[in-house]
Amino acid sequence: MAPWNREHWARLSGYLDEVLELEPAGRESWLVALGATQPEVAAELRELLATHAVNSASAFLEHSLLEAAQSLIGERIGAYRVDRLLGRGGMGTVWLASRCDGKFEGVAAIKILDRRGLGPSAAERIRNEASLLARLSHPNIARLFDAGVRENGQPYLILEYVEGEPIDRFCSERQLPLAARLQLVLAVLDAVAHAHAQLIVHRDLKPSNVLVTPEASVKLLDFGIASLQAPEVQPAPGAEGPQPLTPGYAAPEQLRGEPVSAASDVYSLGALLHVLVTGVHPSGTAGSTHTELARATLTADAPPASERIASARGRRQVRGDLDAIIAKALRREAAQRYATAAELAADVRSFLGGFPVAARRATRAYVAQKFARRHWGGILSAMLTLTVLIGASVVTTLNMFEARRQRDVARSELRRTEAANDFSSLMLEEVGQGGKLLSRDELLDRGVQLLDARYGGDREFVADMLIQLAARYGDEERIDKEITLTRRSLEIARQTTNASLLTRTLCEAARQEMQGGSHPDVDPWLAEAQGLLAGLHDPPMDTRVTCLRAQAERASTTGHLEEAAALLSEAHGLQVAEGLSTGLSYTSVLTELGGVYFDQGRYPEAYLVSKEVGVAFDRGGRGGTLGRGIIHQNVASTLLRMGEPRAALTELEAARPLLPGSRAGQPRSGFQSALALTLRRLGRLQEADETIAGEGDRLLAADNPRLGSRALMEEGVILAGLNEPDQARSLLERALAIMSKNTQVSAGLSQANASLADLDTSSGHADTARRRLEAYLAAAGYARERTKPILQPVLVSAARAALAQGDAAAAQRYADDALAIASKNARGPDSSADVGETLLLMARIRLAARDPVAARSLLARAARCLANGLGSDAPLAVEARRLMESTGTDS
Repeated sequence: MAPWNREHWARLSGYLDEVLELEPAGRESWLVALGATQPEVAAELRELLATHAVNSASAFLEHSLLEAAQSLIGERIGAYRVDRLLGRGGMGTVWLASRCDGKFEGVAAIKILDRRGLGPSAAERIRNEASLLARLSHPNIARLFDAGVRENGQPYLILEYVEGEPIDRFCSERQLPLAARLQLVLAVLDAVAHAHAQLIVHRDLKPSNVLVTPEASVKLLDFGIASLQAPEVQPAPGAEGPQPLTPGYAAPEQLRGEPVSAASDVYSLGALLHVLVTGVHPSGTAGSTHTELARATLTADAPPASERIASARGRRQVRGDLDAIIAKALRREAAQRYATAAELAADVRSFLGGFPVAARRATRAYVAQKFARRHWGGILSAMLTLTVLIGASVVTTLNMFEARRQRDVARSELRRTEAANDFSSLMLEEVGQGGKLLSRDELLDRGVQLLDARYGGDREFVADMLIQLAARYGDEERIDKEITLTRRSLEIARQTTNASLLTRTLCEAARQEMQGGSHPDVDPWLAEAQGLLAGLHDPPMDTRVTCLRAQAERASTTGHLEEAAALLSEAHGLQVAEGLSTGLSYTSVLTELGGVYFDQGRYPEAYLVSKEVGVAFDRGGRGGTLGRGIIHQNVASTLLRMGEPRAALTELEAARPLLPGSRAGQPRSGFQSALALTLRRLGRLQEADETIAGEGDRLLAADNPRLGSRALMEEGVILAGLNEPDQARSLLERALAIMSKNTQVSAGLSQANASLADLDTSSGHADTARRRLEAYLAAAGYARERTKPILQPVLVSAARAALAQGDAAAAQRYADDALAIASKNARGPDSSADVGETLLLMARIRLAARDPVAARSLLARAARCLANGLGSDAPLAVEARRLMESTGTDS
């Protein structure tokens, strides 16, 4: 056997890992194949396998290895304490750990790297790598929190913990259609493109490094870990020794030991795309060895992906454009591939939208074919009447008309963009008296003046900009200005010959007036817009989307939420078909759709939509804006309704520095109430009180009774928890008086009644509490619909009051309905603290009925739910475990 050193082991260990993964019966044929090209390596592997067999038979080191794995449990690494082993891989072991430094709560995955081949400068290189990878901040990339070297010399990485399954398994088990698979791939491509923009290459992209969570969120793992290998053990060009890569997904230049680039990642992404589209590797089969995959990658081009698909329908979907995209990504020469993941993503989006892809030559016939598929209805009718006359010239004619139309549209858009940029620059250059910067309101006023003074001759531009300025006034809740500008924009649009502009303006005017609470002209405007829209040939996508949004607003205003959701989904589909994935229009449609889902009580769906809005903001470079802060707050509100205050706090902390008032101290539209509510649910009552104190009065003084009453109510609930019942009751009754002026059943009204009833129950007046709650439930239509989402806190309070009266049967009925609501709202079976709190109450009901067996079962699940939703140290989670122990069950 050759002399042993680090380089020798680094060359041999990869082959040893591969042969050990094989079944014993298949190892000899594998060794024979290897021996044909590398007889010395095959001989050494046979010796190592013989030693392994002897050690396995004698159980050599069996117990000590197990003890070594278990010895990390409880050990502190960085700011985390190790909880349990998650798994083992080729580069080491992965452990689940909890943060233990007292600053934050949370879990992470700690990867303990194998020391083999790392070299003496590992510590410094790993720290440098950590600082480099810390630049990666993308919703689809699992974050690297920290890196270092333990006292025994083992390097470690502290990573974001992701619960999910590999992307290929996620797609196959759910039998996802092609479009859904490509949407997941786009999330991966966007993540890799973000890293490429930071000059970071992944090096080891493969399905096991792309996890998809149960909520269909993609997370890319192990960025840059391959670069932690010591440079001195990398094989020379042409060497065949193992490298930090995965045969089957590694680019040819990686297998040859040559320098890697973004194009190397593109090859891996092409292989991943091929697997997700066809179910098989581009260079082999499920039974191919690593050696066979590597040889095929180096010597042969993969066949077209469509040829690897069994079904005729599947082949038709992939043949042509997608075949070309995958083939270009898998070129053996790096220069012939897409240069970056962003270019590959652009072609995938073009494919999904029905546009020509860069991977194919843009012939006239091809471009016309793509146009025809997008506009097949109009072309079909034309073909039926003109096919004999135009014959073979149809493609040329279509190209000519399309080119002219696109030229005119492009010129118009260019003029509009230049004017908008000029207008924005002029607004931002303005200063007030004494050289002071203008406020946002003053800038808007100045913008209106500039339109009149400088752009009055361009009616189309003025009408378009006025409607946009009106929307910004709406954001500032200056409804009078909004409506004034909206009507003026409409008057100017009527003076133009642009039917599309007039249609869009009518719809936007109707939508803004509805949001401002004014309705007299809405229906005539929408009817006129629909008539104009029907007469437009191929109306622009933004015009159609604007009108769908207006119709959805009308449906939502009149209580037809299902119709509103369908209209907004149609608008979103139009945008996706056009390849849109960023921009204010795209995010506005999704935000409104999420709001409708929220109003319907479809909280898990609202959560997914809000998360996609955040991703779109980040993707479009608007991650640090006010809008991004509002999205974080929206996600937090949804998480609270789903019973996940711990996760909501993370979103609120991200929102805090982005929202207005974070520096000046003025009220921030509902943020303080949401934060106080979250802290209260987590049991951090003193912090919650400091957060909300006086906020209600400040909001009321700012003429915002809706948010002001919510803040008063939240402060009252917190004071009740701090054993200040008199002050609590005063605030709750003030809040209730304001909320009751609105005849609609609201979540705030439910919570205020529930909190006042809890005060009565805790002071020995459960009968008073129950009368209040039953009157409220009757008025809210509880008899007709027992599981309205907003009734959950009232039902929990009613169960508490009934239990205090000794009416266990009524308490159980109320608790059953509360549990049904909380379970429906939850993301997962054990994710919701609302479910946990209701189960805890039900356990108390069973204990009162002297049924400890049923109580123990309820408490076991309650403890899990509360720990997941609130954290294991939250008072309610501690209470559930204590009660479980007192009934004779271990925690």
